[in-house]
Amino acid sequence: FWVCLVCLFFLSFPPTTLVIHGLEKDVTLEIAVNVWWFTLLIFIIGVAQGFGRASVYKVIHDYYPQHMGAVGGFVAAIGGLGGCTLPVLFGLAQDALGIVTGCFMILYGVLALCMITMFFANQAAQYQQRLTDARSNNFLLDEDE
Repeated sequence: FWVCLVCLFFLSFPPTTLVIHGLEKDVTLEIAVNVWWFTLLIFIIGVAQGFGRASVYKVIHDYYPQHMGAVGGFVAAIGGLGGCTLPVLFGLAQDALGIVTGCFMILYGVLALCMITMFFANQAAQYQQRLTDARSNNFLLDEDE
């Protein structure tokens, strides 16, 4: 997640010319990602997402070993849905913002939303695990007992 988030941050930054007004003269600073940095960042994102996809199927095997095909197919269908809707959103972002890096801004936002969701899901799972451990060790008693 973090590798993609950092790369998408740099890719989503549009080419910018910054003019700093000094006392005696103006200083111009041009910020842009050239083709070599763009290629490197896209390559890094591709490798990171490849590892991410492999880890998703590993997690599916850990949680659903008897239903690997059905759950894997569902995950692939959700991925196909993203592959179908994201290009439309990319075009809408480019039309709305007027800059070509709008697609990377959308990917950055989607990734940030996924990271936040994953954080809260992990917190809930850890809480449930601690609660189960406490009940199994008689630290907490069920109200039914």
